[in-house]
Amino acid sequence: MPLNITFGNDEEWVPVIPFSGDIQVRVYKVFGPELDGEFIVGGDLAVIVPRPKPLHPLAGVFTVQGDLKAGVKAPAAAFKDFVHYPFGGVDPAMAMIGPTSGALTSAAAGSYNRQYGIFTAPADYPVSGGNLAWKRAAYASVGFKFAGMNYNKHQILDAVQLETVRLGAAGPSAYQNAREVQAVIRPTRLNYAANPNMESGITGYNQVASASIAADSSFFWKGTQSLKVTVPAGATADSGVTFRVSGMIPGRTYTMSAKVSVAIGCGDITPWSGTGTVQVRNTQWTQAANSLDPDDPRWRTLHVTFTTASSSVSLGLNVLHGTMTPSTASMFWVDGVLVEEGETVRDYFDGSTGDGYLWEATGVPNLTRSYFYENRVERSFLVQTLLTENVPLGITASAPQYAVLPEVTIASNLTYQSLSNPNQLVVSDAAGQLAVLTVGSKTVTMRGPQRTFTEQKRTFVDDFTRTLSNGLGMTAGGGTWLSLLGTDANFSVNGSQGVVLLDTANTGRYASINDADLADFSGTTTLTFDKVPAGASTSASMMFGYLDSNNHYRARLNITTTGDIQLALEKTVAGTTTNLATTTTIGTGFAANQLWHIRASRSGGNIMCRAWKDGTTEPGTWAFSVAESTFATGRIGVRGFAATGSTVLPTKVLLEQVTLDSGVWAHPPVVTHNSWVRTLDTPFDGTWNDDLAMRITAWAQDTSDDALAYAMKFITGAPVGTGPDGWQVGQASYGPPSTDGTRIEFSDWNDYLGFGWTYPDGEVRTFPHGLITTSGGMDCSGFVRTVYGRLLGLPMTFSNNYDGLNIPRQSRDMGASGPGIVVRSSTGSAPSLSGLQIGDVLFFDADSGEATSGQLDHCGIYLGLDSLGNPRFISSRKTANGPTMSDLGGNSLLNGTGTYATALRMIRRF
Repeated sequence: MPLNITFGNDEEWVPVIPFSGDIQVRVYKVFGPELDGEFIVGGDLAVIVPRPKPLHPLAGVFTVQGDLKAGVKAPAAAFKDFVHYPFGGVDPAMAMIGPTSGALTSAAAGSYNRQYGIFTAPADYPVSGGNLAWKRAAYASVGFKFAGMNYNKHQILDAVQLETVRLGAAGPSAYQNAREVQAVIRPTRLNYAANPNMESGITGYNQVASASIAADSSFFWKGTQSLKVTVPAGATADSGVTFRVSGMIPGRTYTMSAKVSVAIGCGDITPWSGTGTVQVRNTQWTQAANSLDPDDPRWRTLHVTFTTASSSVSLGLNVLHGTMTPSTASMFWVDGVLVEEGETVRDYFDGSTGDGYLWEATGVPNLTRSYFYENRVERSFLVQTLLTENVPLGITASAPQYAVLPEVTIASNLTYQSLSNPNQLVVSDAAGQLAVLTVGSKTVTMRGPQRTFTEQKRTFVDDFTRTLSNGLGMTAGGGTWLSLLGTDANFSVNGSQGVVLLDTANTGRYASINDADLADFSGTTTLTFDKVPAGASTSASMMFGYLDSNNHYRARLNITTTGDIQLALEKTVAGTTTNLATTTTIGTGFAANQLWHIRASRSGGNIMCRAWKDGTTEPGTWAFSVAESTFATGRIGVRGFAATGSTVLPTKVLLEQVTLDSGVWAHPPVVTHNSWVRTLDTPFDGTWNDDLAMRITAWAQDTSDDALAYAMKFITGAPVGTGPDGWQVGQASYGPPSTDGTRIEFSDWNDYLGFGWTYPDGEVRTFPHGLITTSGGMDCSGFVRTVYGRLLGLPMTFSNNYDGLNIPRQSRDMGASGPGIVVRSSTGSAPSLSGLQIGDVLFFDADSGEATSGQLDHCGIYLGLDSLGNPRFISSRKTANGPTMSDLGGNSLLNGTGTYATALRMIRRF
């Protein structure tokens, strides 16, 4: 994680900041133009080259030919001829370091097995005459040599660590993630108010009670306009204007001040903080005679001082309705709003005041916070010099940031509570519960900004490239086909077409896709018949809004005995069918196996359809468009029908393709909360320390992707992008289709990316392999490994080394021997959900077709309570063809009587 240092004029010194081992950076106060920095190194320095970790986010692959000698760098004043250091080399400057190991040696400490070498830190080196040939190095780095590499071969160098160890140490300590120094330059002053000068109109401001507000360019204090507030005569409540500021530090004191001018007859005005209740009245207009603006006495300064319990607060100015003249409206103007830490009213400023004044770096001028930096150029140079001279190699020093909110190093108002079953530490601040750490787990649940997770219907194309003798099978992410009226033998798939067998006159054959919540949509069905009708007509329909065979809409393509092709739009309610428009002839001369397309659509309160012959252009207008809302939701499907008197039975309706081009669920799954899921470098051991306090405090303000955000990067509609490892993220499938149309299992995280992988124990997984011949898919355990392994850096294994630290490949092994702790488990029935925490990994015995009864065969990640109060999870599933939080193919819920609620067997916290 980034390590944040804040520099400020009033800071005597920033406390010692630990990096790996005992390496520390100490930053001293700025004295005039000079900055005194010191980098402290003690003991020996160990350079550690672990064996490759499985896709650590900072992994790198170096392709080399022959020998690779990594350069060694040091300050310009030390070791100027310091060029290369292969272990055991003869570079004269390097010889002064005196490596204690002539070559890399293998170390096995606990669960670690990695290569390392030890050398001694350089000291001042005297030469004849007493002069120093080299000054003591403030920092040093080492290189690595790969010898004898063949052309077009590569070596993986990953997770390099530099640390200090005691003399005589047996080897390196446990690996810690690489760190970054990010200097955030504290401003001299910070105005938290957005749009403080009203130059962006009333943006960010809202009226209170009966007041009305408007921008006024005819009267202002500074700039070009102010905000005018009008409270009508007879107001029965205090009324005025309010706005909200954010980014504050709970427990600290702030002052809001504003320039105010009033019209004759205006009631008393008071500023306020909190929920709109008047809290401070000592600066009412009638008592503000001493706050006249010296440049324009029409304006006075009103203020309120408050201590906030949260990071955001509502502020405002109200007319006290009890002081108003009953028959007179009250009007006042507001300009120059300043919200600043402290108890003193200071001169107003914003980002346009002059030199050293800035608008927020990530915002829009006049719409964001404002910053003032005294001696900005000089301070910038000094801080950059400090970072250049004192940050050790191997730790990134990002460019200093200006005009961003400084982060709190360690909150001083944290409180702690220990819980049991499982053993946890609950960390709280003034705003409530902040973090939950679990002993034995790397997972930390944090409070953060509120987020909403949701998912919509996945589009699909069913081209029937499968073979089934009983039923139409499964679509590619749309759901499973259900058959009605007739036996399963009336519905089959021949490898290129779905077949609906019409063997009885005057009897409809219905098949629909099992997703009843589909509302607005657009889709097509491409079909034909194997025979020209005789004796009576034959028809096939694209159904939608389908509840059952007695209640639905259908766009019906009817073939007459003379070969005419007719299109009808019909509605069936309680078994009675009515035409919604006059049936229209759209073609003639039908021949067996001649393909036709039907498009149906619902948008708002209208339903539409059209049809056209294959090989011709789709019409640009609807054949029928009708205002109709009897069925707000329902399935899509097909219906075949041979009229009474048909003499060519059996006849087959041949389905070439069914496509959903767009569609929305009427009731999509929605989960909203303010929980974020982060992971520690090592499992929490129950000991609280300053390093954890610093990390938790930083996480509280961190909005970078967490476990839940990563999980949502693979659901329906997720855009293609890149993860922190530089590799692709975006909507995923479950796996390639099998011959029966179901999705094939065994796509792992690297199969989604389309390349092979070698695990730390040397086990090699190739791509493609077996039936997994296409990329883009991940099965349920592959999805969990993608989130927690690939993107969050937890170590992974495949089929070996199930040590409780690595994430195994399969659900059964992940549940039994995965990382972290088991929160709840049960055999034969679902365990209690008590103790369940957002981000927990869930394991199910959900597949009745498994050869081993009671075996864990599915896994997912708990997302939280949905909008109906149900505990909802996300997992990769065959029916949905990929990661989903929806109820397609089974409710994604942990309560009730659904498949997954009753099949839950274990809750594990990684």
